[in-house]
Amino acid sequence: MIYTVNLPPETEKKLGELVRLQMAILEYAASTTTPEQQELIRYLEQNEYEAVHAQRIVHALCRTSGDRETSVRWEYLLTFASNMDGEEYLIGNVPVGLALQAEKQRIVESMKADMNLLFDPAPNGGFTFFMPEIPNQLPDYLTVTKAYLQAKLDAGSRQDCKFPQWLCALREFLISYYELLGTNIPGGYFIDNEKHNRQHVLNAYTNANPEQYVCAICDEHSFRTIYGAHQLSDLEHYFPKSIYPHLACHPYNLLPICGSCNQIHSNKDSLWDKTSRQRRILNDIFLPYRPGSINANTIMRPPDNDAEDQVISFHVVHLSIEAEIQKKIRVLQEIYRIPDRWQEKNDEIGDHLWRRIRQFLADDLLMVDTINSPEFLQRRLHRLLAYLSEDRGKDPLTFPTLWRLTQMLIDEVDPVTDGSVALDQSAVFQEIIHWITTDQQRVAQLDAIAKELRDKATEVKWRGRATDSQANL
Repeated sequence: MIYTVNLPPETEKKLGELVRLQMAILEYAASTTTPEQQELIRYLEQNEYEAVHAQRIVHALCRTSGDRETSVRWEYLLTFASNMDGEEYLIGNVPVGLALQAEKQRIVESMKADMNLLFDPAPNGGFTFFMPEIPNQLPDYLTVTKAYLQAKLDAGSRQDCKFPQWLCALREFLISYYELLGTNIPGGYFIDNEKHNRQHVLNAYTNANPEQYVCAICDEHSFRTIYGAHQLSDLEHYFPKSIYPHLACHPYNLLPICGSCNQIHSNKDSLWDKTSRQRRILNDIFLPYRPGSINANTIMRPPDNDAEDQVISFHVVHLSIEAEIQKKIRVLQEIYRIPDRWQEKNDEIGDHLWRRIRQFLADDLLMVDTINSPEFLQRRLHRLLAYLSEDRGKDPLTFPTLWRLTQMLIDEVDPVTDGSVALDQSAVFQEIIHWITTDQQRVAQLDAIAKELRDKATEVKWRGRATDSQANL
């Protein structure tokens, strides 16, 4: 994460209710092979969060649409509870049905533990349930699932879901609520009986982060498009929903980001280290809505134009967390290609900075003889640096631009100011001298451009007033 952003309290509350409810429903389904709606109501009435609206929950869960006789989510639950795919791989004296049911119960327990871990203010450790389609990457306790998946892979199965049917149904049950978020999750699922949808999530996010206009992951693009009364944005699953379906609606796993980051991330799992072939823990990665980000903890060293290997590097401010932050940056690079994406735009960032400097200094260059005043230029660039700092999170690519200017001041401007480099040996000062000469010659031309634009706008304005006056006659 480049920037730390705030999770809206209303999103945490509403989606927190939903994911806790999902776990309660699945706990019931894992306890039986023949789920009954009335039994589910009685089960929920015993729970702290769902007791007061258990009947509304089951009504919303079982409500049908179109020509369907039963709710698709209820059908997923029935399949999860009753299907026995994989029982042929069970070994031992335990009755087949009981052993398979125990694996289902263990899955739900693990999902619930992961859900609670992600709510922790300082989550430590790793998730205990995940379902990549590679047998040796699955949790060890999924004995049946691993054997079933291996058999499907050995047989060259072309099924969309190669897991046992009951596990596919479990995943679809959980993900279906994220899809429902795109329209409306009915109020019956919530204590306040108020529906919740994607627009609520996006509106709450922008209200909680009023000065965050760019994507918090890449700093490269806006994270949203405003279309009438709607906001359009990619709602990122930081942990992919296909691998972590129980986190598909978790408030700490949903982050509005730009389309580029969403595409580049795709289905990559930030908790799987491909090099060591080991699982990471949450402390190894940046987490949305948590303290600690590149912006808060590092300074950036831009590529050295004179070096053969032009790479962006980060230096952590506090040495005590150097190793921790560098590890997180490596994962960010692996999943979102940051900072490589900045490096590929190195020329564009440099051009943007030079234009910003030129515009910022324009009037000063025309009014003040700065050629022999390095101190004046240093003061003005320090002021621009402060303005850039205030623009972090607002304008695209401000973070790398800011540190590029910082490095320019240190490497190019300060040596001239302190007398260690002659004025005519400084590329920065020579460029600015060229601007002064050029802009002084173009004053009349620049004024004419500005006047033409103002005249066009004024003409349209008065034309509109004349039209309004005629309409009122």
